[in-house]
Amino acid sequence: MPSGKILVASGNPSEREALEGMLRNWGYDPKTVPGLEETWPKIQNGSLELVLMDYTLVEGEPGWAPRREGAGYVPWVFLVPPDSLLPALAALRGGLDDYLTLPLKEEEVSFTVGKALERGRFLRDHPLTQEEAIDLSSSIVAKSQEMREVVELAAQVARSDATVLLLGESGVGKELFARAIHGESPRRSRPFVKVDCAALPEGLLESELFGHEKGAFTDARKQKPGRFELAQGGTIFLDEIISLSLSLQAKLLRVLQEREFERVGGTRTLRVDVRILAATNQDPGTALRERRLREDLYYRLNVFPLRIPPLRRRREDIPLLAQHFLDKFCRRYRKGIMGLSPKALDLLACYPWPGNVRELEHCLERAVIISEGPLLMEQDISLDRNIEELGFPQHGGSMTLEELEKEYIRRILRQVRGHKSKAAQILGINRKTLLEKRRRYALD
Repeated sequence: MPSGKILVASGNPSEREALEGMLRNWGYDPKTVPGLEETWPKIQNGSLELVLMDYTLVEGEPGWAPRREGAGYVPWVFLVPPDSLLPALAALRGGLDDYLTLPLKEEEVSFTVGKALERGRFLRDHPLTQEEAIDLSSSIVAKSQEMREVVELAAQVARSDATVLLLGESGVGKELFARAIHGESPRRSRPFVKVDCAALPEGLLESELFGHEKGAFTDARKQKPGRFELAQGGTIFLDEIISLSLSLQAKLLRVLQEREFERVGGTRTLRVDVRILAATNQDPGTALRERRLREDLYYRLNVFPLRIPPLRRRREDIPLLAQHFLDKFCRRYRKGIMGLSPKALDLLACYPWPGNVRELEHCLERAVIISEGPLLMEQDISLDRNIEELGFPQHGGSMTLEELEKEYIRRILRQVRGHKSKAAQILGINRKTLLEKRRRYALD
């Protein structure tokens, strides 16, 4: 039986009564009010899961939108008379969740209410989608000129609605940049929804992205909105975009071009207003040549590329990042470590960091946990002390990135005795990506 505290705001008594009856029959817990002013106390109470609002109550009231945003996130669905449809759709583009046209149809009301409630629950159950806005200048720890230039570019594009393609190796901070771009955008009060395109098989991923209709496949017992619908008005971050199959790339291209799609097993065309940020740790040029990436999709995604440099190219950032992570984990584990010893800093500066900033973060977390002194010492840092045996250059050297990555993956696989899931976790990549790299480097 569904549940949900729903507020119906309408100046039409018969409309309120009809909606209240429908909602009660479906097992919801509706309350009704006759006007906009009576709505605010109910919202501020904090128990509502959805508002069904007669659009004529807010039409011509410019202060309703900022007041609604200031009251915290509750999904709103407009009840729209036919002659008010165009201005209501303009409000939808400004961040409203959905609308129902009058006169109401039970089937449409049932579906729209269920979708809006599921979206609200998704955002509550996934706190990463509703974090406070991240400020670029404070969240990206960097001193190097190359990194500061990337931060400045990110700040500039954040204020637009342009599609951004984040490029860089695993662990450089592509998701952090995506969150920061969203956090400084006009959409910052709306959802930020992440999808790891490499983590799910194609069939499940299509349903995850676009949703499905009841009966679309064996386990589809009810309609389910996809991540694009859940991100309505906000930002969707598609990580490892090149992992998408060519057929899913075609569907994504349509969303980029037309802002519309159909759910799996459905015929109804849905429109969506989301900003798309995408990321990959693979070389798009290679993927294009190997025909793993559609050329038309690439040019649609590559409106504003941001290439994040690896940590080994910005070694002057290592002491700053190390202190940042030291402070973070000292707070988490209630340690009083004041800083890093000179030898510990030298060790961190010499290491090639194949796993980039993510590997440095994990390294500092382990070190803080085991350290007992006022300073983090060299012996507290768990790195491979036989770097020379692996062929890693300590001060520059001529080893290529592919050679470095191959040797590092070989070492981790040997360290975990071939356990692929453990190796992927240490490397900061998913199991599918690890298997692809093993085949590429002939590490079977």
